[in-house]
Amino acid sequence: MGLRIHLSKSGRHGQKVYRIIISEKDGQAKDYLGFYAPKKENPEFSINKKLYQEWISKGALPSETLKKLVEKTK
Repeated sequence: MGLRIHLSKSGRHGQKVYRIIISEKDGQAKDYLGFYAPKKENPEFSINKKLYQEWISKGALPSETLKKLVEKTK
């Protein structure tokens, strides 16, 4: 199946925002789980943990960066 949970960059220059998405190798996003805005003063991170755990149980693999972000918020 090859599902993965990862960050997808969006936003404009100097104001990067990353969406947390589920996708296969072809890059088509299957679901949107949240976002990460790495601001200097006050970084924002929001993820739907229920959906995250549901996709993990279905066999989706999170990226290393996303694993670290989720671990910080526990």
